Amino acid sequence: MSLKAKLVSVISAFVLILTVAIVSVWAVSQANVTMGGTVGFKADNVYAKISAEITGMDPNPTLPTLIFSEGKDASPVEDIEEWADLSLVFANSNTPIQLEITVENLSGERAFYAKIDDQIGVVANLTKTVTSSSQDALGRYIEVPISSSISYTITLSPTNPNKSVNGEYKYLITLIDESETQDIEIQANPNMETLGSVSGGGTYAIGDTVTLTATRSGSNSFLAWATSTDPNTMEILSTSTPYSFELAEDSPTTYYALFNSTTTTEQTFGDLVYTFYNEAKLAEITGPDSSFQGGDFTIPSVVLSGENSYKIYSIGSSAFYNCRRLTSITIPEGVTSIGDSAFYYCGLLTSITIPEGVTSIGDQAFYYCERLTSITIPEGATSIGSETFYCCKALTSITLPSTLTSIVSNAFYNCFSLTSITIPERVTSILGNAFSTCSSLEAFYGNGNSYYTINDNRALIVDGGKTLLAYAPGNTEPSYSIPEGVTSIGDEAFYNCSSLTSITIPEGVTSISYSAFSNCSSLTSITIPEGVTSIDNFAFDSCSGLTSITIPEGVTSIGTLVFNFCSGLTSITLPSTLTSIGSSAFYYCSSLTEITINGNISTLESDAFQHCTNLTKLTLGAEVTSLPDGLFGTDNLENLITIVVAEGSTLSAALPTYGTWVKDGGSETVKNFSGAGTYTRTDIQ
Repeated sequence: MSLKAKLVSVISAFVLILTVAIVSVWAVSQANVTMGGTVGFKADNVYAKISAEITGMDPNPTLPTLIFSEGKDASPVEDIEEWADLSLVFANSNTPIQLEITVENLSGERAFYAKIDDQIGVVANLTKTVTSSSQDALGRYIEVPISSSISYTITLSPTNPNKSVNGEYKYLITLIDESETQDIEIQANPNMETLGSVSGGGTYAIGDTVTLTATRSGSNSFLAWATSTDPNTMEILSTSTPYSFELAEDSPTTYYALFNSTTTTEQTFGDLVYTFYNEAKLAEITGPDSSFQGGDFTIPSVVLSGENSYKIYSIGSSAFYNCRRLTSITIPEGVTSIGDSAFYYCGLLTSITIPEGVTSIGDQAFYYCERLTSITIPEGATSIGSETFYCCKALTSITLPSTLTSIVSNAFYNCFSLTSITIPERVTSILGNAFSTCSSLEAFYGNGNSYYTINDNRALIVDGGKTLLAYAPGNTEPSYSIPEGVTSIGDEAFYNCSSLTSITIPEGVTSISYSAFSNCSSLTSITIPEGVTSIDNFAFDSCSGLTSITIPEGVTSIGTLVFNFCSGLTSITLPSTLTSIGSSAFYYCSSLTEITINGNISTLESDAFQHCTNLTKLTLGAEVTSLPDGLFGTDNLENLITIVVAEGSTLSAALPTYGTWVKDGGSETVKNFSGAGTYTRTDIQ
């Protein structure tokens, strides 16, 4: 069906006037800009009024540049699909910007249909929300009856009011004459009625959402939706049921649900081994044949077995596992999934072409493909499996699709050469360690959404601003302040950030997670705010430059190896709320000379202070009423010379047996703590 007319932005005659008007508006510190125009279908005398109003601008001395692209009258030419540009360039914005777009039907004759699409483009430091008079107005055709209108408001809010905003906002308005609309019959069929049934076919209009459902019979399986049952002509559309899509002019009108019985055939053709789904006429690659030579390899789209053709739609789990001779591979159109470990340990693989249509990539799919330099994940893919690019050491760039919704744990572990990554706007789940040990990663990019934001291109923050998930370790800035609102520092969030010398943690943070600051070797000091209650395992592991740290009241537990190899740490005070110290918590803190324990520690592993060979003074606070078994049971504290017990203490315990002790400088040897005082050894001079 042809479009009668397409509309782009406002009429060009308004541009110069509006530009002058905008500067004038700013000169008098106003915060409202209105623009508009009327266009029509030339042949049919149907008119629409298009208006846009921008409000909420902060009147700042740095004036914005607002440019609308040249407008075009509506015409029957079908290829007018240009975006109108609204460039935003201003500094220190502290109020949201609102752009309201309204399409009004001025015709006295008949209704028409309008669709409004929008995109932020690359705009740093902004988030977007949309409200509409019709909740369906964004991105689909909506009827605009006579003397009626549809409108929606875009609110662009600065993520950080102290940062500048640069970029562009774009929109496209498309009109269709009502007389051009017509009903379209959608056919939905099973490939074999004995294997399953389908529903969702019927009469639809352009812009309607069509949902097709496939229901298998008995133990049969559903494999895919396709446009044909002939492998030579079929297009694989989806492997999901239900399958939903917006009906467009070029959408197919006939759909087939491809079912298969439990019977499959495995055969070798050429260099590959296939599993054939005989009724569905689909094939999955299960592995290379013993004669497979590797090199530059192209997977066929269709394979012929006897008189039957089979469409290759999947690369199975471990299909090319450990194919050490494979140097490049091209995957054909029609493949929808790449299974777990599909290219595991293909150490010589340098390039791979993944077609559009691939919607899932399994765990460890490219594990240890250490020569793979770049990769593009196609549009349509929604998820990346765990450890997908684990130890892809040469990977310098990766393009993620706009359809991606989740990034799981370790997807990019040990990608040492990756310098930057752009997070798609639809991502609503990123698990911890996703970018762990990406030591060259200098920047994060992305528009952000209600789930994630990017702070200063250096830090990725998720859960609506609550969890700092990852900091770019390749960034060379020496200091960083975690934004207000963050309540949790995620696993390995600052792992190997060797350039950081200082970090400011805001009030409101309640937990420091596993290995959060591991290997921050240049970090010299850090203040943990009140409100933090737990410090997880390895939190400051190998922070060798750390000389002092304050652990506030409220912290109840310190995990295993928290200060492991903090060789520069000289003293530490533990709060009265602390009740638990994990195994090897201060392992090899070789410069630690003094430690103060204020809390009544009920759990203390015997190796908590192992190899703290220079620890000579232990101070016990008034809250310490007992000592856990094992505190003095090994060589951890054999170099202790002085133990100080605070006033008010009711401590009753035995002194370490490896020394001869006196109290308060007296001459009589004591074997037990007997209240407050200073206990010193006489066997060490």
